[in-house]
Amino acid sequence: METGCIYCRLIEDLCPEMEAISVIDDRMFVNCCYVNQKLADQYRSLEGETEAEGMNRLQQFIRGDFWYKYLFVDNGSWDTCQHTGMKTTLLEQATYYRWQRYGSLYGVSHYSFVLLKGEGEDYLHTHMRTIYSRMVELALVQRASMLRFLSEVTRVSNLCEDKQEELTEKISSIYKEYIRFINQVYFREVTAQDQGIELYNLLLQQFNSEKQIEYLESEIRDLYQYVSIVEEHKQTRRMERFTWLATIFVPASLFTGILGMNSIFGEYELKGWHLLCHLAGLVAIIWATYKLLNYF
Repeated sequence: METGCIYCRLIEDLCPEMEAISVIDDRMFVNCCYVNQKLADQYRSLEGETEAEGMNRLQQFIRGDFWYKYLFVDNGSWDTCQHTGMKTTLLEQATYYRWQRYGSLYGVSHYSFVLLKGEGEDYLHTHMRTIYSRMVELALVQRASMLRFLSEVTRVSNLCEDKQEELTEKISSIYKEYIRFINQVYFREVTAQDQGIELYNLLLQQFNSEKQIEYLESEIRDLYQYVSIVEEHKQTRRMERFTWLATIFVPASLFTGILGMNSIFGEYELKGWHLLCHLAGLVAIIWATYKLLNYF
């Protein structure tokens, strides 16, 4: 059975009306804890060595083949980054060193959240399966949501102006969902623990979430302002038409109010040519007012 069918059946069991749409790429995100004392001894603090010696061993390990392949899930015969300077920069940006001297080294990339440690401290296994797994899921949901929002903004912005009413409704809906996303999904902090805060920020940094959210907010705000300006322009034009219409009929209303509905030619009954003369006078007044407004 195809993987897509498994996902579709799972979603159908939960909600038959829901449709699954791929938003991010299909590369698997790896959340892994690897216990290897021999590897941990290559970078942890050893008894009797100087700080300079320890830092030298750490740099050698970080720049070595194993850490790069483990962190970037790259198990090919050659590295996918073939520039020494760029490779070093990527490794430095993706490595979390807080507990390095105790033998724990974390790594975060676009598609991995990994821990390499020595034996002992088994509670870290539980953290990787629970707290950090939920944190990774949250970051992935945020990334997928932002990509979906950007896709919707692009689609809505391409709607023609003839569908102005639909465009307004769509943008209002996007703006409403964006506010819910900011309040309920995009958290600045997820824990009060220093390590949790730093790892979460590292995840957001690897996903470039801050710049993405700023760009998304700018796009939605600009689109919303555009629709607001168009709506205000439409309202202004509508009010101008009503104002012109009221202005044109003011003299006729004044004329009728002063003379009443009786004929201006006497006490005769308002019918026949008397009625025509009365109506002709009203039309002449309206036409003269219209021309006068156009002149000014």
